[in-house]
Parts: sequence; C-alpha cells; structure tokens
Amino acid sequence: MRDKPPNNIVEGRCMVCLSQEELDKIKDGHPIPSWKFLPWILEYLGVPLKRKPIVPKAPEPEPNVEEMTPEELKVYQAQ
Repeated sequence: MRDKPPNNIVEGRCMVCLSQEELDKIKDGHPIPSWKFLPWILEYLGVPLKRKPIVPKAPEPEPNVEEMTPEELKVYQAQ
C-alpha cells in the first residue's frame, strides 16, 4: 500500500491491529501486556516492521486406496 491507514481506525484495514478478542478484553478493563503495543511505537518512530514470509502449503499426500475401509472408499470415489 502506498498510504497506510492509521491504527486507530474503526473500520477498514490497518497494518498493525489488535484481534477482536484483545480489543474486547481492553474494553472490559482487563490488563494487556505492554509489549503488544511495541509495533505501534516502532511504527510511530519510523522503524520498519518485518513482514512474515508467506509459507506455501505442503501438498496433501494422496490417500492409500488399499488401506481404506469400504465406506471410506465409497466417499473417496464419490469425490
């Protein structure tokens, strides 16, 4: 994105966000660890944040038809 939306927006995307569960806990008055706010502080200071690499999914192995029960075989063949 060219222009990153601010983190305090209610609707839309932001780059550093709390989960809905964390947000609900804060609204209910539960404490939250201060380290969870470090990304906002670093962003405010202009420190670039590392992006998580996208890990490709491993292909699912083909099922062994010889080891299937008759019921499993029927379901597999119906697909």
